Amino acid sequence: MDNKLKILHIIGGGEFGGAEQHILTLMEEFQKDTSIDVQVITFYDAAFSKALREKGFSVIPFKEFGRFDLRIYPRLVELIQGIKPDIVHSHGVKANFFARLASTWAKVPHRVTTVHSFLEHDYSKAFPYFIANQMEKRTSFLCHHFAAVSNAIRHDLIERGISEKKISIIPNGIQVESYSPTPDLIQAGKNLRKAWNISNEAFVIGTTARLVPVKGLTYLLKGFALALQEEQALSLVVVGDGPQREYLLQLAKELKISENVRFVGFRKDVPKHLAAFDGYINTAISEGQSISLLEAMAAEKPAIVTGVGGMKEMVTDQESAIVIEPRSIEMIRDSILLLKQHEALRHRIRETAKQHLITHYSSTVMAEKLKRIYYQIVEGTL
Repeated sequence: MDNKLKILHIIGGGEFGGAEQHILTLMEEFQKDTSIDVQVITFYDAAFSKALREKGFSVIPFKEFGRFDLRIYPRLVELIQGIKPDIVHSHGVKANFFARLASTWAKVPHRVTTVHSFLEHDYSKAFPYFIANQMEKRTSFLCHHFAAVSNAIRHDLIERGISEKKISIIPNGIQVESYSPTPDLIQAGKNLRKAWNISNEAFVIGTTARLVPVKGLTYLLKGFALALQEEQALSLVVVGDGPQREYLLQLAKELKISENVRFVGFRKDVPKHLAAFDGYINTAISEGQSISLLEAMAAEKPAIVTGVGGMKEMVTDQESAIVIEPRSIEMIRDSILLLKQHEALRHRIRETAKQHLITHYSSTVMAEKLKRIYYQIVEGTL
């Protein structure tokens, strides 16, 4: 091994979701560490690879290959042989499949996979899930170690046949200071509310999510509609994009809540948008571990979350969040109204959540845990 530990992350990168944000945050943390050299390969030249380039990070995006193009494999082998990493670290089913096979052929000594979500909830249709499951099953033995972002993910991996000894829990972390409500961010939030034509008197509940079924946004709109029947001074802001966008826009019209809902699309300036919220809500049906919840906690926004997956490990009901059942539009209604009506509750949640975040979910804590795993792997002690 050279003086520097060489890590190569491989990810699809066609979206800019939690896994992509996870890598970006790691890159920013490891940039401060002279003992580690990190590079990234993406299968798409999209928003994620652009964000990496803008920050000056080393990224190799594939531009010439389609979604199911098997030429990815020889190209990946060629690149890995040129880079000669000590560890190939993959994220996502497609990246896992090609990275494990290609790095084995290229004689990379160690392979790591971070599991960010539950496989069965990532695919809404049976056939794509079957294919993805087979891709994982047939290559998982090539992976030396798995990093699970939550204990719930760890249990899921064990149920899928992965040895407990090969799994470490490394929760997502964020740069807390980037989201803390400075005067500039507070003013930016006010400017956004004005641009959205939301009155100063309105209580703004917001979410940041990919517009996909697993995020439970159908239930959010229906629950918000119920809350509006009891309290008119409410607005809902949805930050994010995805295949459900047109469906959700139509649903808002059918529920007659369009005037109170803003779909603002995908945004990279998440701290500014969080600053415009009075409260945050995550209605996911399944969640490995929510980076958007961490961002809301850092921004000191009292949160409403479903008690699923890794989220129920991150918060305590009525102390660091309001925890509700998934798919319950009545609980969504009640929690929104509760948050609006009780300032003392909002204050308690803000304070408790922020302190818990700093202690357990900062980007520094995440990077140090992963670095320790890397060195244990290459030294043969893990």
